[in-house]
Amino acid sequence: MFVSLCGMSLSGTAQAQTGGAPLFERLTPAERQLLLAVAGVSGGDQFQPGRVLADLPFPAPALPGQRVVGSVRQQVGSRVIVRTSLNETQAQQAAERALRAAGWQDRYPRPGGLVFESGRGGAEYVSPLCKPGVPGSLTVFAFGDGGGDGGSVVNYGYSAFPVAESCPAGLPRENAAEINFYAPYRQAAVYTDPAGPLAKRGLKLPLLPAPAGAQVEGTSTTAGDTEFSAFTSVYGPQSTEALRQHYVAALQAQGWQLVDTRTLAGQSVTRLTFRFGAQEGVGTLSLRARTDLANTSRPPRHDVQLRLLLP
Repeated sequence: MFVSLCGMSLSGTAQAQTGGAPLFERLTPAERQLLLAVAGVSGGDQFQPGRVLADLPFPAPALPGQRVVGSVRQQVGSRVIVRTSLNETQAQQAAERALRAAGWQDRYPRPGGLVFESGRGGAEYVSPLCKPGVPGSLTVFAFGDGGGDGGSVVNYGYSAFPVAESCPAGLPRENAAEINFYAPYRQAAVYTDPAGPLAKRGLKLPLLPAPAGAQVEGTSTTAGDTEFSAFTSVYGPQSTEALRQHYVAALQAQGWQLVDTRTLAGQSVTRLTFRFGAQEGVGTLSLRARTDLANTSRPPRHDVQLRLLLP
């Protein structure tokens, strides 16, 4: 909601400034103080309708059909908002592609080999971006502008809190002095792929696209030397059995062999085997319909887990 409100307020001030005196010259002292307090800035030079602030720590890419709504420099960071003729998916991809070409990368990259995948939109996870050597992180959101022309609004939100030492990182870095001395991640300063140990053994994780009409949240993972677990939530009209058949078919298409399927404590549990090199592992696909949820405003939800066990 903050993104949308910020976008609308900057858009309105940008239009107001086009006629007559500059915005701040037309405000009473009380109005000026209120506007600056709401925007979180200390002076009019940090509030720039229709312009991109100079000396930003990140480049604001030039997108097709772009019009700058404005930018704000705040104590905790800065924000740039533009409109583009691209739709939200195209705009998000174009902005991230340009930023990655400039050295920005996912602060929380996903494992090397996605298990559950979904198209953009809905519950799509947007990872903050960071650049080694640059303190702070950057998040890019693109959303439809509601004008009916198929364009979108892109919001670049930069947080000035230092994260350069953990770029990229699997978890927010804590004070190492306060972490248990024997914790294996106490001195970790870089992201470690949870599937890395398995990849070294020749295991390639399966890719399980979402079924038609469903939306998948970002995948969470846990891993050890001989096991890997990925779980997510799937929102869509599919029944438990239809969802199970969809994922089992995708696994079989990638060489997995079906063993059996059972219903245990309200869960659909399917066992499969898979080959990696000269060895064989066991996989378990578990699904549970979340009919116990109080929130019925979203489509029906299933929680899904794929667990791999290696010898």
